[in-house]
Amino acid sequence: MSNVTRFESEGQRRLRDISESENVEFGTDAPYHLGKVGFSLVGFASLPVVVFVGHCPSVEAFVPVARQHMLRACKAAGLDTSALTLKPMVGAWRKQKFVDENKSSKSFGKNKIASRLIVSLEITRPEEVAAYRAALPKVYL
Repeated sequence: MSNVTRFESEGQRRLRDISESENVEFGTDAPYHLGKVGFSLVGFASLPVVVFVGHCPSVEAFVPVARQHMLRACKAAGLDTSALTLKPMVGAWRKQKFVDENKSSKSFGKNKIASRLIVSLEITRPEEVAAYRAALPKVYL
């Protein structure tokens, strides 16, 4: 058993279970565009992370949706999601045009402009890095 699962609180365990569930959908009325989930090494330390790139004007509204999308994609690929941290690293890049994919948004299907957001979850168990690298496409940031 890893340190992450051993010291994971009950609240974190519930958040992970809810995020992976197909029955619960985190939602927002903010316009967003969902990109693809991939694997990358980031920073000077080359931290292994699962990366998700998308667009949204609100970081707070986008992070729960992105986390859920990432955990579901990893679970669908047959990966052990307990190796991922639940607290994401978020980076914002320059604003870009995108088409709103959020069906709950008033501007669904319309062109919008917002920051390109990069959400990443660190892979905390070294023994799982090879499985993630093999199962997910490489993302170059």
